[in-house]
Amino acid sequence: MNRTEIEWTQFTWNYVVGCTGEGCAVRDICYARAQAKRQKHRCDLCYSFRPHVHRERLTEPLHRKTPSLIFAVSMGDPLAVEDLMTCQMFTIIMRAHWHTFQILTKQAQRLPAFQPYPGNVWVGVTVNRHDDVWRLRCLRNIRAAVRFASLEPLYGAIDYDLSWLDWIIIGAQTRPEEQPKPKWVEGILKRARGRDPLDPRNPRVFMKSNLRYEPKIQAFPGRQWRMGSSGRPEAQG
Repeated sequence: MNRTEIEWTQFTWNYVVGCTGEGCAVRDICYARAQAKRQKHRCDLCYSFRPHVHRERLTEPLHRKTPSLIFAVSMGDPLAVEDLMTCQMFTIIMRAHWHTFQILTKQAQRLPAFQPYPGNVWVGVTVNRHDDVWRLRCLRNIRAAVRFASLEPLYGAIDYDLSWLDWIIIGAQTRPEEQPKPKWVEGILKRARGRDPLDPRNPRVFMKSNLRYEPKIQAFPGRQWRMGSSGRPEAQG
């Protein structure tokens, strides 16, 4: 595992690398794909970005004893490999019960295959534009401790009820920079708050630093994690 500069997590665990790119709005400028290509001297499959596993990384979370927030697969899609390989990942997640794992996928249609999800897993889907709302519909039928959506980069308005989610990440495109329109962000906040903006059950919102929108909100779901004074997530208490 590696410490990461991703603002909403502490570590990345890339047991799986690669993505099919199916239905991906950012395929041509994918940061994860560019990072994987840099590993061509180590792995031909990383360079091609074909979904595959690195078995030598499988047990890495077990070796870190301090409870941590871990993004499981930042350089690909955890559900893009064979079921057996994904199940091996979830076996380690269950064994490393003191950690909190964040799972983010574009293959939302495969989410039901891995239920029930362990209590230390946050399950999320990527939504860049309204055409991706089908992933939210899939996620809505999933039972998990935390269900979240990553709207990064945000390319348009999302006309869908978001009030049932636990967490929403909003971000802009970098390399090259492309900022979402403020009205798109405001529409997301409105759909996240439902009928009662003060309802404590409304989803928490995390706006990435690359998003030029004020006021900047950077909240985490539940009570375990918060944004620390260092600008990095840390455990409560």
